[in-house]
Amino acid sequence: MQRDKKEQDDIKEIVTMYKPLVEAFVFQYGVVPSDIPEVVRQTFINAYQKIQQFENKEIKTFIYQTTVQSLRAYDKRIEKARRTGEVLNADTQYGYYLEKQTHITIQNLLGEMDWKVKFPLILHHLHGETKEEISNILKGNINKLIQRGEKELDEKYRKALNPNLDKSMSDILQELKYEYDRLPEFISAQDIMISIKVGDKTQRWKKLLPTIAGGIGLFLFSLFSINYIEEQKQLKHQAAQEQEQTAKEAVVDKEVNTEPEDTNDKLDQEIEEYLEHAIEVFATDIGLGDVSSFPVVTNVESTINELSRHPDSYIGN
Repeated sequence: MQRDKKEQDDIKEIVTMYKPLVEAFVFQYGVVPSDIPEVVRQTFINAYQKIQQFENKEIKTFIYQTTVQSLRAYDKRIEKARRTGEVLNADTQYGYYLEKQTHITIQNLLGEMDWKVKFPLILHHLHGETKEEISNILKGNINKLIQRGEKELDEKYRKALNPNLDKSMSDILQELKYEYDRLPEFISAQDIMISIKVGDKTQRWKKLLPTIAGGIGLFLFSLFSINYIEEQKQLKHQAAQEQEQTAKEAVVDKEVNTEPEDTNDKLDQEIEEYLEHAIEVFATDIGLGDVSSFPVVTNVESTINELSRHPDSYIGN
């Protein structure tokens, strides 16, 4: 419980400190403004779920990497929606956030670029990250990608707006960086923390589900065993009646054994095999090698053993 409290305090501090950075990154990448809150929210939910995987000195890199993963997931969702014919909200409304037409054009062009060149270009020019830092974030050599991105963006900008541009693309992006720093809040830290807490409870249930399912499986097994023993008891009774009837019809001078064949050993062996299999499945489902001490296992074993020895105690005649 104490560890959970510390992790929630840590993520709250991370959300407060890095939310503006994540919001700007998601906006610059070209996510439709109405979708930005959800992408930012999911980024911090993912960060919380992986919070034990980073050290304080690497936290910024960790946040960038988590944001990149959320953006790629967003891309895939949009691509799937387009393939299935889903109607998407394509209204960017960049004029609400950016004043100059040149900046709106750059923002639109950024959104249209391939993610492989877009990530390093944004991180380098709009976030001031060094090439070494970006390589660490994206886990690859990005020198050529930055140059390629600068050239591609410059060519598209000149074609779309100003073929006689006298400023470098680097200078234009620096101007735009100032505008990005003034972006409004897309989602509150409080909303994110509420989502994290709700998501945390959901994750706990997901972790418990295999155990619960395994327990239910063993419980159903015990019910099956009761039914199985009942059926076997009825079969034994029926066999005894048939043998008795045969004995009455047989020749008088031939001794007939009217006792039914003892199937207890066979019955016990079959139930034991079923029980062993059910316990193996339960252990596999929850990812443990030995579950023999689990209450649900010991209880079912005790019940089945008692059923085998004294079926009449549980089953009516």
